[in-house]
Amino acid sequence: MSAFDLFTVRFLLASAGCLAAGLAVWGALLLCRRWLPALALQRTGWLLGQVVVALTFVLLLAPQARPMHALPVFEVDLSPDTAAAGSASPAPLGMANVHPGGAPGKAWLAHAALAWLAMYALVLSCYWCAWRKASARWRGWYAWAGVSRLPAPGRP
Repeated sequence: MSAFDLFTVRFLLASAGCLAAGLAVWGALLLCRRWLPALALQRTGWLLGQVVVALTFVLLLAPQARPMHALPVFEVDLSPDTAAAGSASPAPLGMANVHPGGAPGKAWLAHAALAWLAMYALVLSCYWCAWRKASARWRGWYAWAGVSRLPAPGRP
């Protein structure tokens, strides 16, 4: 897998974790709202829920510390009898995703992660275009109404 494929898989994992954290926070806020009705009138719970979801996304997307690998000590027999028998052994574990033609293939998870990233980017660009269109509409309305800027607070 390339570095981009690893990033897309991590992005998919972070998105799924963010969704799970959002559902957990939503359920907790519903329970708190039922037992503490005053909490429903404040924005603090909603804001803390948004912070938890954002932190979950960032922590899952951040690179993890590499664990220290300990290699076991073993002896290798280099006699000619074992060398001839070892050549007929099956392919190593890292070669399990190689197609018969010899070209390495991508796992289905890498394809799913790439599709999720493409869909995420498409929706994000649609929201950005809608925001630009709405802000241009508001700027046009301000120009039509003759309002160059909003009045300062305290001034008529």
